[in-house]
Amino acid sequence: MALEDKIVRADAGILEAPLAQAVVQKGGGYIGVVKGNQPELRRALEEWLQLRRAGEAYRPADWHAMEKGHGRIAAWQLWQTECDAEMPQYLHAPLGWPGVQECGWLVRRRQRGGRWEEERHVWVGGAAFAWALRAEQVVAYLRRHWAMENGVSYVHDGWTRIA
Repeated sequence: MALEDKIVRADAGILEAPLAQAVVQKGGGYIGVVKGNQPELRRALEEWLQLRRAGEAYRPADWHAMEKGHGRIAAWQLWQTECDAEMPQYLHAPLGWPGVQECGWLVRRRQRGGRWEEERHVWVGGAAFAWALRAEQVVAYLRRHWAMENGVSYVHDGWTRIA
């Protein structure tokens, strides 16, 4: 299957170097959140992002939004950084990650029961972006995947309650 000019959104559980390699070999790109199952990649991205931001006293988010629904308030922020020539080489050689072009943080703060909680995720994307990704596009890719994942979980949770 050709993936030319297509972007594969993947859950952190399957977004691993072999998947990224297969997608890139077929001409596509990938984007997704990096979590605990990829500790070396996550650590490398976190360190690189910290170094990139070291010279900036404060940089506002590239995208942000507030949402109300389901009895809670959520505040979303996304920081996006284009990876220079060193980062893709650094991630490809030891970790097998091909063509990393963009990475950053996605932060969600939500208020539930009068208490604020924060989740901070590192995300990565690359290989087929012949255009510069806008922050709104990154958010759409990442959140579209979560919407599908939450829908599947809801159906599964509903099914187990019924059974």
